[in-house]
Amino acid sequence: MRTFNPDLYVQGFAVGSYNAPIFPRRMKEALFHFKCLYDMIDTFIDRENLDRSVYESEILGKSILNVVAFEDTTMAQRVTMYKPAQALTRRAGFKQLGLSQAATQQVRRMLKREHKITQL
Repeated sequence: MRTFNPDLYVQGFAVGSYNAPIFPRRMKEALFHFKCLYDMIDTFIDRENLDRSVYESEILGKSILNVVAFEDTTMAQRVTMYKPAQALTRRAGFKQLGLSQAATQQVRRMLKREHKITQL
């Protein structure tokens, strides 16, 4: 990435604590993680929604399969905790930029408008 010398670099990575080498622990952590995601989706999106079905099967389903079915070197996507991933990014010479106050306020307004239960 550094050879491209970008002005802005947006990094996305899987964050989780289900990267344990021991299967039972990895399975327990993965179940907790994905249960939380499914609960969140179930709260805000109707079960009949086609986009939800696609997301659950294509994204979440493949992520669960990756965690449960594959071991260390065969995992398609590695998960890590936030701090080690952030340290790796810093060592590569990148720095994290915060969100502007205007962007934060805009997100708060959108949340309040879309869902009355949301309290920030």
